[in-house]
Amino acid sequence: MSRLAIVGAEVLNPGEDAPVECNVLVEEGRFVELLEPAKPLLENWEQFDASGKLLIPGLINPHMHGHANLLRGLCNAWCLEMSLVNGPWMAGIRDPDTIYTSTLLGAYEMLSQGVTACYDLAFEYPMPTKEGAQAMAAAYRDAG
Repeated sequence: MSRLAIVGAEVLNPGEDAPVECNVLVEEGRFVELLEPAKPLLENWEQFDASGKLLIPGLINPHMHGHANLLRGLCNAWCLEMSLVNGPWMAGIRDPDTIYTSTLLGAYEMLSQGVTACYDLAFEYPMPTKEGAQAMAAAYRDAG
């Protein structure tokens, strides 16, 4: 059983004006309890010192194009209409290895910014493929 005690974290509770220091217990990847720092921690819990750090929930990116991360910055001056017209020939025809690499790059970038979930609007031209979807899923799995 996976048990982690995040010790000394600053946590902002709903209704509070300022963050308060507390110890956060995480069991099997789920938050189970907030403890005041004075309360003793349970034995056999792995500890992570988060002193001076603010603990927030993972962020969610509701609009992602994993297949197109390798194209970012290529056409910054384009308006939306130009991107929609030219997108298929630029980002739509990708082999599974390129889709994997592009998606993995975006996943690592999101994780480094605190994003733990996303809605990926995948695109392949002329139509989605099973291999493309599997490549994207593998990239997100490998990124963690």
